[in-house]
Amino acid sequence: VNSQVTDSNLAGGDEGTDTLVGVEALQFGDGTELTLSTEDSPELQVNTYTDQAQYYSSIAGLKGHGKLGIYGLSKAANLQLVRNLAVEWGRHNVRVNCLAPGLVRTDMARALWEDADAHAQAVEAYPLGRLGEPEDIAGAAVFLASDAGRFVTGHTLVVDGGATVMSGRYT
Repeated sequence: VNSQVTDSNLAGGDEGTDTLVGVEALQFGDGTELTLSTEDSPELQVNTYTDQAQYYSSIAGLKGHGKLGIYGLSKAANLQLVRNLAVEWGRHNVRVNCLAPGLVRTDMARALWEDADAHAQAVEAYPLGRLGEPEDIAGAAVFLASDAGRFVTGHTLVVDGGATVMSGRYT
């Protein structure tokens, strides 16, 4: 799931079942994508135990980039969506936050980390001297979803090994 929001307080869901109140997109392992919204199915039920939403953006949504124009625009839209939804849904005790990772060792970035020269150039742009790993992003997501993040809403948590504080080709 790319982005989903659930809240039993908004629609009076049964115990252990909450009402899905907003979804950006569901992405499945085979590449299939299904986009839903509350207008499509206002009472879609899902099993969840948290009243929070996490959207995923990128540091590409925080600054300009010569080769990531449309991608960066879509990620910047997520940043604003999170701020607006935090205001709208906060009164229902639904927290809405965003993660903005830098370059992470995933299939999307495979060309950069499999090519030795490209990998070396990318790593130079990160003060921590390495690319992110999926586990780095997962830890931040767990924080936002846990009680430790219960007073955090409308926030974009940048998880980029310091790339946005340093100028360089891959930041």
